[in-house]
Amino acid sequence: MKRERGRKSGIVVSAFFLGFLIVICYARTIFGGFIYDDTYYVRDNAAIRSLKNIPAFFTKPESAVAHVKQSRLIYRPLTTTFFALEYFAFGGASPMLFHLVSIALFLLIVGLLMGLGRLLYEDSGPVIFLGGFVAAHPLCTETVGWISAQPTLLCAVSMILSVGAFLLASKGTRVRKPAFMASWLFAAAAMLFKEVGIMTPLLLLAAHAAYGDDEKKARRYQTIGLAAAASVIYLVVRVILLDGLGGSGLYTQSLSGHIVAVLSVVPRYLQRFLLPLDLRVFYSLPDGSLWRAFIGLIFFVGAPVAAWLFRKKKPAASLGFALAFLAYLPASNIIPTGMPTAERYFFLPLIGLAVAGADILSPAMRGPKSGFALLIMVTAGCCFAALTFQRAGVWGSEVRFWQRAAAEQPALSMSYYNLALAHAGRGELEEAETNYKKVLSMNPDHARAANNLGIVLARQERYGEAEPYLQKAVDFNPGDWRAVENLIKVQLKQNRREEAAESMLRLLVESKNPAVEKMAAALMESGVLSDEMRERIAQALSS
Repeated sequence: MKRERGRKSGIVVSAFFLGFLIVICYARTIFGGFIYDDTYYVRDNAAIRSLKNIPAFFTKPESAVAHVKQSRLIYRPLTTTFFALEYFAFGGASPMLFHLVSIALFLLIVGLLMGLGRLLYEDSGPVIFLGGFVAAHPLCTETVGWISAQPTLLCAVSMILSVGAFLLASKGTRVRKPAFMASWLFAAAAMLFKEVGIMTPLLLLAAHAAYGDDEKKARRYQTIGLAAAASVIYLVVRVILLDGLGGSGLYTQSLSGHIVAVLSVVPRYLQRFLLPLDLRVFYSLPDGSLWRAFIGLIFFVGAPVAAWLFRKKKPAASLGFALAFLAYLPASNIIPTGMPTAERYFFLPLIGLAVAGADILSPAMRGPKSGFALLIMVTAGCCFAALTFQRAGVWGSEVRFWQRAAAEQPALSMSYYNLALAHAGRGELEEAETNYKKVLSMNPDHARAANNLGIVLARQERYGEAEPYLQKAVDFNPGDWRAVENLIKVQLKQNRREEAAESMLRLLVESKNPAVEKMAAALMESGVLSDEMRERIAQALSS
């Protein structure tokens, strides 16, 4: 009894310390804005601005994100509901408050993991190791720092609660029936938060294999069966609503090249799990090679085999290996989804490997050499925490984020384009100009970069320099009435009203827009155009 009380108090004290550590490490993200996908999911998503839209989130996937292409790739109704509740609670899309929620969710995950650890391990050492490893690891930074990664956090909370309730019920507690029901409900919720949640029934099956016995076996199978049925229903609904599973395409044109690329991603993640130095802040494509593919093949074969072999002697390690394998499988592109690689896809597998590692290393946390092992773990934890603190600062500023992305992938014009947008939003026009020109040097046909560069130059009253870029944007995309409108405004600033009228006429013929029609009417009535031009504009307006 005294030992159990000491174990519990040690875990509670450690949990408070880890919570303080997380707040210190991730406080820098609070002041960050909306970055990239955040604009689609939250800032520009009109659907989340009213709680009346919540029923539509379950039947209309296009309401999940303000982006036409992405809206046909995902079905996460509970995530969109959560975003709507955040928007309602905060009275708008405040990035600071959304970041605070992400930190709170991560605190909850670490706390739940330590609670799960109490069910998995006999000693407090592995419990504290598990919580500390996940709390300090830099590979978690993207998931916590990027608002768009909240679905991963929400899914992780649901999966941990589902497994925890399942194990609690399996131990024969008084709340067995409610715990089994909670396990099923959280399993269903996990897949509605994010697609990887569909693996929860298999994870429950792995928990049964590691911790199950003949007592109440039927009830455990019933819970697993209900979760599996929920997964099937989810898949059917998803296929119907998205006209398919969502996503398509190969990493490469050949199937063999695709498989090599898929397998080659694994050693990159495993390296960053053990030595998290070469970390990226943005998407990237895999660089396939045979030796990397061989390591990846070992993981894909070895993880489930290890989960089976460890199920009796090291049940926690068995469950951890199962989680690492099952959580990574949907994001691996084994079934082609066209997804690039990103560090948040390894958040749940990292938790699985941490669960397994805590169990395997538990003997080192006892006995005469435990002090030496503790010293190594604390040192590694401090190094990890320092890297996490440093990386969290990247998400504290949109400019820093895209500067880092451009430095990591200098051949990716998207990074320079978004960096230019961030500079322009802060009124740093010279920096925006430099980066827009960088984009156009890499991709001369980038219509949006040409249009935005014209706007930046016009804001500096450099109208003569702005006009060629705006004209280029119009030539690339004649149907973009906003680009034509910008060109017209620049021409009017230079008192070139006849040219502005010609541009306006072309737009009036191709696309009726109230803003342009209003400009045309004002220009026609200004008395500065020739009679012929005024007549042509009047005919275009009346047609």
